[in-house]
Amino acid sequence: MQSNPIFIGEAARRADTTIKTIRYYERIELLPPAPRNDGRFRVYDEDTVERVRFIRKAQVLGFSLEEIREIVRVYDQGECSCGQVSQTVETKLQIIANKVKELKNLKKDLLEIQRRLSQGRSSPNSGICPVIHSA
Repeated sequence: MQSNPIFIGEAARRADTTIKTIRYYERIELLPPAPRNDGRFRVYDEDTVERVRFIRKAQVLGFSLEEIREIVRVYDQGECSCGQVSQTVETKLQIIANKVKELKNLKKDLLEIQRRLSQGRSSPNSGICPVIHSA
């Protein structure tokens, strides 16, 4: 532990997150339990702040907490976690490609419905919206 301990509020500020988030990461074991000082306050070091930044950035990039847990587990064992990250990124890229394809198809369908709706009106007794039913 460094000579100038970082208390949880300062750690949260430096990591651009909340105290609640840091406690949560500890509770789900993404962070090791913080040592306590004589006053029983949690104390952190800069490595912990960097780890919280990593977790937050990985979440923004779409990594689940379970995926992040596996990455930091590999890192904590002293191994390079980039191979684990690479595999996860490949999987995520495939998922995104599939979603993009689905969204393009949905857009095409909606544009067709919009075109058909702009061409005329249905009678009030023809169902909720026959154009959607026939799409």
